[in-house]
Amino acid sequence: MNLHYLSSALSALSPNMKNHLWQSTFFAAGCALMTLGMRKNLARARYWVWFAASIKFLLPFSMLMSIGAAVMPHRHTAPVVRAVYDFIDIVGQPFSTTFPSVTTASKAVPAPGLEWSWSLSLSSVLAATWTLGALSIMTTWGIYWWRIRTIVQQSTEATDGPEILALRELHVEGWGPAAEVNLRLSEANFGPGVYGISRPTLIWPSRISERLNDAQLRSILTHELCHIKFRDNLTACLHMVVEAVFWFHPLVWWLGSQLELERERACDEHVLQLTKAPLTYAESILQVCEICLESPLECVSGVTGADLKERIKRIMTNRMGERLTPLRKAMLTAAVLGTFAVPIICGQVANSPGAPAQGGSSRPDQSFEVATIKPVENSAKTSRFIKLEGTKRVVIRDYNLRLLIAAAYNMNPKTISGGPEWVDSDYFDISALAPGSGQTSPTREAQMSMLRNLLEDRFKLTYHREQKEFSIFALEVAKDGPKLKATSLSPTDPSSVGPGMVYPQKIVMPARNATMNDFTSLLQRAVLDRPVVDMTGLTGRYDFTLEWAPDENQFGGELHPASEDAPSPPLFQAVQQQLGLRLYARKGPVSAMVIDQVEHPAPN
Repeated sequence: MNLHYLSSALSALSPNMKNHLWQSTFFAAGCALMTLGMRKNLARARYWVWFAASIKFLLPFSMLMSIGAAVMPHRHTAPVVRAVYDFIDIVGQPFSTTFPSVTTASKAVPAPGLEWSWSLSLSSVLAATWTLGALSIMTTWGIYWWRIRTIVQQSTEATDGPEILALRELHVEGWGPAAEVNLRLSEANFGPGVYGISRPTLIWPSRISERLNDAQLRSILTHELCHIKFRDNLTACLHMVVEAVFWFHPLVWWLGSQLELERERACDEHVLQLTKAPLTYAESILQVCEICLESPLECVSGVTGADLKERIKRIMTNRMGERLTPLRKAMLTAAVLGTFAVPIICGQVANSPGAPAQGGSSRPDQSFEVATIKPVENSAKTSRFIKLEGTKRVVIRDYNLRLLIAAAYNMNPKTISGGPEWVDSDYFDISALAPGSGQTSPTREAQMSMLRNLLEDRFKLTYHREQKEFSIFALEVAKDGPKLKATSLSPTDPSSVGPGMVYPQKIVMPARNATMNDFTSLLQRAVLDRPVVDMTGLTGRYDFTLEWAPDENQFGGELHPASEDAPSPPLFQAVQQQLGLRLYARKGPVSAMVIDQVEHPAPN
């Protein structure tokens, strides 16, 4: 498989999924380091740390961030808080930059001649493979569960005997679960084990009572009651959900073995703490294991689970863990809870009004020296334009607020929501002059920054961000590689893509000192009908000229389409033939804007 197909394979996974797997793996590694520092502590404490690592797989940080954005008020954040958030965002979401915020000005009409994407095909294969794997695992568990359920149904409820007598004694001694357990005698060679979650049933092989003395029988019952007390079946069932969903990740299966190991160690420690008889307890476990099989399901906990040799060694050496000191307990709780609280706080910070737009931010020191805003009485679609005159002047004609926001923040108008109806119905003419002496023109980025400040100052625009999934066009390197010429200009020299020269049968678009981000920005801002995302991985600057025959779906339908016998190829074919790149349709997350507040500008 060449690099092209490998790139497609990686891109077939959603960036959100890749970020989630990265975050969960990173968190599990942190939990592993934490348990190393807790080797001398009680096994139950380590168990809860491993369980937190497991549950993290079911709690994507993106979901917690959405909760933070929904339940916490939007407010401006201090620069230092924003800097901390940006660092966390870079470390916690290394794959999110695959889909930057994007802009378009056209109608949503699929481009003609679009080929079926390899990555979409691969996505279908991956989805089918995941479904098959998950169904296989759940089917296997279902068979085991049905067998155990049959054993429970064939068992008989115990009303007397040494087991009931031992349970009564444990209840008198203050062992709470002893009064709640439903003990059933079974002729099967399974057990002993706890079946069920809300109403646990203790399955007790009738044959083992004959081989255990009273002290040994009490120790085994105490072990099983410990599983009931700490709801081990419930936590095991939750981890089985993790294994079913993320069965392809080796880490979740290793977490399962660690959970089972620490679970049994915790119950062993509990028994030794109560009985103070390690030899008796070890002998009772060996007696049970001689005639009984271990449960094939994690959610049916029993004394025969985990590494038997290691357990017996720990029991005979009477290795009892130390209780956590109040300080270490507080630090451990804060570390685990903080891990889940930080994304919620980040969600509030990310959605604070005036949060910087991806790909550029407005700065207080970049504002127009003077700007006039006039409402347009009769909007005419054909007169609409933004003109950067090459000096310090910006002229905008016949733009509504949605289009102004899309241009200023480099966004797709479809990804902007909220606000009153006049955001779309009222149009404006804007004429502005950048500050400074001389005629040196500021960069386009600086002019857009000034426009953002104008929107926030004159239109009183406040907003927040939300991650949403949209139909996009992805730009990637074609199979035969790029055909781009590296520029001879310096990175500090001005860059440009377009505006193109319009001919009756073709569009000619020159690019000088341009990056792939410059190119995709122009495509989605003026040409195509949806966001365009740079997935080429090309980081250089290039000089090129793109020539193609336009159709009725491009440029918002404002240009006459070329005839069928036009000498130039269609856009998608031209991009591949002339640039060695490829455009294809897919779904992808985009940073959308939600308008919180906006006002009509005061008249000049």
